[in-house]
Amino acid sequence: MEPANPEKPITTTTPVQINLDWCSSSYDKSLHTVGVPAPTSVGLVQTASAPVVVVKQPQPTKSYSGQTSYKKYKEYFTRLAQCNGWTTGVEKAQNLLVAMEGAAAEAVHGLTANKESDHEAIWEALSRRFGHMDEPERAIQLFDVTKQGELEGIALFEQNLRNLYREAWPDSDMKSKDADSLLQRRFIGGLYDPGLQQYLRFHARTDDFTYHHSG
Repeated sequence: MEPANPEKPITTTTPVQINLDWCSSSYDKSLHTVGVPAPTSVGLVQTASAPVVVVKQPQPTKSYSGQTSYKKYKEYFTRLAQCNGWTTGVEKAQNLLVAMEGAAAEAVHGLTANKESDHEAIWEALSRRFGHMDEPERAIQLFDVTKQGELEGIALFEQNLRNLYREAWPDSDMKSKDADSLLQRRFIGGLYDPGLQQYLRFHARTDDFTYHHSG
């Protein structure tokens, strides 16, 4: 008779329930029973939850053409840089340059965004071109000559015209007949489409100045 081997373990199995609810939809969500060696106790291992990753989308930069207040745009860009986390002068200069268009793009032509000092150099160029004049006086001059760009929507052109009027005559009542007449005349005269100009001059003589003219 073969002697019993005291080192050979004697194992039994007991049913243990495992919840497979977390598995893929191909599994049945009922409880399943499997056989495992019977320990004196069953320990549960708690796994750490996956970290939540928040991706922050940068805010786009509004363009600047020199037709609105240089000071206000600088204040806006400073807030935007803080919001988007642009901390270096190179980052700020890169994003500032790509926002320039029209007369503002001409003012910074030839400037680069390769070193820290380039950021201030761009603002200095804009200041020389748009910041040396008294704001109302400059706005009046721009209001008298502003025209709709070829790719500028009518609604945007109207809004830019209103902004220029507020800067040129800050104490004026925008709802007054004089203001409305001046805005309407400049709006029609500045439209890019000659056919629309002619139509509005004929049909909108008694209308208030508003975007519905173009409808």
